[in-house]
Amino acid sequence: MPGSTKPPEMPTFHIIDSEYRVTIRITDRSRRAWFIIGTLIRIARAMDIYRDVPGERAFLTQIRRRLCSSIASLDVYCSFDRGSIPSL
Repeated sequence: MPGSTKPPEMPTFHIIDSEYRVTIRITDRSRRAWFIIGTLIRIARAMDIYRDVPGERAFLTQIRRRLCSSIASLDVYCSFDRGSIPSL
């Protein structure tokens, strides 16, 4: 519905929250950021975020793709920070 202020679905909120936590902790020297990005990737895979859904609205498809892109960017940045290869 246009103009709806309906809150985002709970799984999407959890993924965005995980991205935020990784971004905050990315400069932390512990391995917490590496652990969180791994968890984020597993959640996204379990939700099939990386697959296009036939018949899905264009807006949701675009949001899904942007979410995938930002997860991949965080994974690459975190792997550079730790000196290892990306998980994706």
